Amino acid sequence: MPPHRSHPVLEPRLTTLDLYRLLDTYLRAGDEVLSRPWRLAADALRRSSRRSLEGLLGQWSAERLLADCAEEYANLLGGLLAVVPTAIEGMTARLRSVPEDLLSAYQVPIGDSRPAAMGGVWQLGKAGVPVPFVVPARVLDASQGWAAWFAPVAKLAALMAEIARGDTRLLEAFEPLDCGHGRGLVVLLGVDYRVSDFGRYREIALALCLTPRGSAAAAPGTLFARLIVSDAFSLEPARRIWGLKKDFCPDLQVQYGKAAVRFHTAEGDEGDFVFTVPRFGTARSHGVPLVIYSLREAAAEDGLAGPVRAVLDRSGSGEGVQVGGPVRLQLGTLANEGAKGSCFCAGDRAVCLCAQLRALGVDQVLPAANGWSERMHGALMAPGPLGPYPLGNH
Repeated sequence: MPPHRSHPVLEPRLTTLDLYRLLDTYLRAGDEVLSRPWRLAADALRRSSRRSLEGLLGQWSAERLLADCAEEYANLLGGLLAVVPTAIEGMTARLRSVPEDLLSAYQVPIGDSRPAAMGGVWQLGKAGVPVPFVVPARVLDASQGWAAWFAPVAKLAALMAEIARGDTRLLEAFEPLDCGHGRGLVVLLGVDYRVSDFGRYREIALALCLTPRGSAAAAPGTLFARLIVSDAFSLEPARRIWGLKKDFCPDLQVQYGKAAVRFHTAEGDEGDFVFTVPRFGTARSHGVPLVIYSLREAAAEDGLAGPVRAVLDRSGSGEGVQVGGPVRLQLGTLANEGAKGSCFCAGDRAVCLCAQLRALGVDQVLPAANGWSERMHGALMAPGPLGPYPLGNH
């Protein structure tokens, strides 16, 4: 049994960006304190010299010259007295808000810049002792990036047949949603679950947009063709409760930068799987219902089997959606190619996600749209039968 682990409500940490902010602030403050007195003195001397020359070339008066010099001297003293308070005020302003252009001219890696964890996670349970899993399952703190492509409906149907593995129930119950001109929607998602009922883990998901066959009242929804997770805890509840099949890949990592987030295998080098999405947005969403379709096996507790429907009630903040964003998808090297690299098929763990993405052709074109959510939370409801729902998607 692994040792008990707990995570505090807020994890204090100092990031590389914080260090650069402090360095930048104090350098600017030092420059202000050292150079400002010289600038003030130079300006005062320049004005005094100009007034003296004007007096010599025009109407000269010793009293006027002395008065002008006294005025400049008083102004200089006032300026010198204000140097330190002005520098402190500037330091405070820069430390309170990060300038938009800070470090923009440099390729500086920002260490440990992920969002601070909110809430707590405890690893509980003993071998052989059942642990209750409560539904709706909560996601309290996560970040999510995604990219969407349009692909031929025929390729989406072929992918559905591949994941069905001879089980005709999936193909009989669902069909890809034709968004026009024989093309359907496929979405690749990277999620960093920091606090949830499913545990703390990273996830790469490949989702297809589809609709139930022969039901005009049923809403379009999502079918997860692949779910790859970095922790094994969520495999059993996802399969037994919702019929969602997940693959365990402990090699899946996430790396946060100031402007982008990378989900990758191994070190994210050449030959590894790398999914890079922009990190942006200030929008908020609340209570958005997302329909999820799946195929569930019969369970002794309820007997509900076959095609089912669940709803993820999702909210988020720090969100953005854009067209033509700088998304980068690097597919890993297949295990049977023998080249250096890390892919999800390494060690024959599962059907290779990279091969499926190549078959869809999404690695050859830019996505139609992409988005990011800095803070995502929600609840995944219990599965239910297909059919019309009078209250919309709920």
